[in-house]
Parts: sequence; C-alpha cells; structure tokens
Amino acid sequence: MKKSKLLTGLFATSFLIILVSSCKKDNNNGAGAGSINATINGTAWQSQITEVGHWQSGLLLSSTFTKSGDTTYISIQLHDSTKVGNENDIFGNTINTVSYTRATNSSASFYSSNRDLSHGVLTLTTRDLTNRKVTGTFSGVLYNLENDKDSVKIENGQFNATYKED
Repeated sequence: MKKSKLLTGLFATSFLIILVSSCKKDNNNGAGAGSINATINGTAWQSQITEVGHWQSGLLLSSTFTKSGDTTYISIQLHDSTKVGNENDIFGNTINTVSYTRATNSSASFYSSNRDLSHGVLTLTTRDLTNRKVTGTFSGVLYNLENDKDSVKIENGQFNATYKED
C-alpha cells in the first residue's frame, strides 16, 4: 500500500511537470513571470519559481518551493471563461483547479480541488488582455487523491502572473 501511494504521488507530480512543460511558456529567461503565495496548514508558502503556460482554453500557473530537500508545488488552472470579480466555487469541478503536491526523497502526496470533498473559492481580480496579466486570490481545503482523511488547508492564497501568447 505504501509503495502504491508513493508511485501514485510520483506519477501525479510527473504529470504536473509534463503538463507545465507542454504549455506555451512565457519566454522570460526560460520561465514565466509570476508568483503564487499562500498559507498552507498555518505555514507561509511563497513560490521560488513560477512558470506560466497558456493553453488553448486558459492559463496554467505552476510554482515550486524547495527547502531542506522537500519540494512543494502549487498549480492553478484558470479557464478563459472565468469572470473578473466573481467568487468561483472551483473545488470539485474541472474548469478551474488548484493543486498542491508535497514531495520528499521517500514519498509524495498530491492534493487537488477536483476531489468532491474539497471546498473553497478562487477570485480573479485582474485579467488584462492587453498586457497579458492575471491576478487573483484563492483559499480552501484540498483533499489527498488517495486518502480522504488527509487534507491541506490553504488560506490567503494570491497569484500574480504575466504571460505571452503565440
């Protein structure tokens, strides 16, 4: 069972990395311009690297934070149909999603807003199509894809990104 969880977590993390790599990236020194920060289970989290990819139906923001050999990722999939100023109940659907991954040398855990148990909101505060900039906030509880009793609480989440199109 433990090996299965590790493999599933590693698969989910690999999928996220491949998904971000396949998006059309902003070409600002090889990475998109942006940041994501939040409070995760009471601890401040701020991205060290953020990549912004534009895909045919929206944006994918993916951020990484590494400390003492542990790496965590937050990704936000933001659909083009998301309206500015609306509080979007994004949890449990697949239009807009928030994901959190925690990976160590020995294990990985993947949490997603796509889980029915997950709940929270995302608010798009700016969508500047001329300057290709998006900002917004998010918060909620994300549940582990393999364990209904394991969750992470995200508070005061904020994102700010610029992107390029073809």
